Amino acid sequence: MKKILIIVLISIVVVGGVIYFSAQELFKSKGNVEASDKSGNYDVLADNLDSCTKYKTTFVHPITGETLTREILGIIDGKCVYGEQIPNGGKEECKYSEEQRKAAARAYRDFAKIMGSGNTWGFKSKIDIATGKMEVMLCTYDDKGNEIKCEVSKNVLQDYLDNGICVISGY
Repeated sequence: MKKILIIVLISIVVVGGVIYFSAQELFKSKGNVEASDKSGNYDVLADNLDSCTKYKTTFVHPITGETLTREILGIIDGKCVYGEQIPNGGKEECKYSEEQRKAAARAYRDFAKIMGSGNTWGFKSKIDIATGKMEVMLCTYDDKGNEIKCEVSKNVLQDYLDNGICVISGY
């Protein structure tokens, strides 16, 4: 964890009042996700989340390398309950309405397309110090590390954390 913090701190560059945080090297991960690979299987997760069908799988966290669990518990009190282990003993729990779970399923399908592209992927973030607003870009890279494409990512999953639909605990 100390090594990651040092890498992150080194990656921060101040440019005219805006911090540009380049986490490319920290977050790069090889894309190809096989059905037998437990590194995500986002399409299957998305299909089950879309219908809120009970489902449990393991995945390898792209930063820490830990094997963690994702689980859809089904509809409880009118909400689709989804839980995911996060590094260092934490847990994320979401209680989605039908509309929210379908949007989350679309986000996982989009991520599956990127993961299955065969390219390396990563994130770039830009934070405006004055407003605190952060813009996240999802990027793909060729085998030599050259940027192919970066797009601003409308991350509904982050929105759900910000709005209390998903809650992190354990820390």
